[in-house]
Amino acid sequence: FRGLPWYKWPPELVAREDGALKRWRGTLSEAVAKVAFGQFLFFGQWERLRKYANLKGIKIVGDIPIFVNHDSADAWAYRDYFFLDKKDGSRLALSGVPPDQFSSASQIWGNPLYDWEAQARDNFSWWTRRLGAMLDLVDVIRVDHFTGFRACWHVPLHAKTSAEGKWVDGPGKRLFDAAASELGELPIIAEDLGPIPHLVDPLLLETGFPCTRVVHYAFASDEKNPHLPENYPANCAAYTGTHDNDTSIGWFRNAPPWKREKLLRYLQSDGAEINWKLMRVVSASVADLAILPLQDPLALGSEARMNQPGVSGRQWSWRYGKGMLTAKIAKRLADLTADTGR
Repeated sequence: FRGLPWYKWPPELVAREDGALKRWRGTLSEAVAKVAFGQFLFFGQWERLRKYANLKGIKIVGDIPIFVNHDSADAWAYRDYFFLDKKDGSRLALSGVPPDQFSSASQIWGNPLYDWEAQARDNFSWWTRRLGAMLDLVDVIRVDHFTGFRACWHVPLHAKTSAEGKWVDGPGKRLFDAAASELGELPIIAEDLGPIPHLVDPLLLETGFPCTRVVHYAFASDEKNPHLPENYPANCAAYTGTHDNDTSIGWFRNAPPWKREKLLRYLQSDGAEINWKLMRVVSASVADLAILPLQDPLALGSEARMNQPGVSGRQWSWRYGKGMLTAKIAKRLADLTADTGR
């Protein structure tokens, strides 16, 4: 159908009528086989790469976003698990986040929202399969927008801004207990940087998953800021910045003067090699895991930013070149690792 999303297909396919599915399976069998063969080759290559990494003592961390797209195969095949119209598949509410003290901007993401009670009636089997499929590919899963398992922001379908939404409770620990009963212990990092930390903390304590800390966020408030390295719990993954942040050099250059002054005073620094200073303070923290985006040891600025939330297009386009990974940088990273016991 020339790339049309499933909810714009013929009504009998939108509704997944048995006869229509059977006819199209026959019509498209050769095209589907080609895609399946391509996937077969890719997954074989990926498995060899993963095994090679594991033999070198390297674990691969993969990311699972909490939501799926409206035009995804999951929303089409498992419509009852989402707040979607039973007939035409249209969304009944939209995902997003409310404006907060850090940002007055409206963010309506538009993903379909989960009908958690419908999923609970099936013992969260779809989520269990989703996590299991991810663990076939990676060693550790970073769950994006972990806050959504405690509560999701439901925005009315025709809302003009996300401020018109409301909090709706999520499944909490029930979902992860169900998945663990099938998959065993879940190696999860919880991305808990959302707007409702007071709601997330109990879920983190209940699950025992490590939380996330980002040093770029440490200098926006007082000494109680949870992103200051001295306030990290051991059970956390500490970043200089995530894929949603600017690079450390770009962040420093674009920060307001008062924030730069606060950072330099904290680091007792004149601003030279600020990327390495921030990498060292994260690596020297008590966090069980320190994560350093490659742009930071490469000393790159905003031109190498990976993603800018709320902005569509031209995202995830940065790539490193082979010649950028020099022996000098490797030596500095090795020294930093040794100095901080990483």
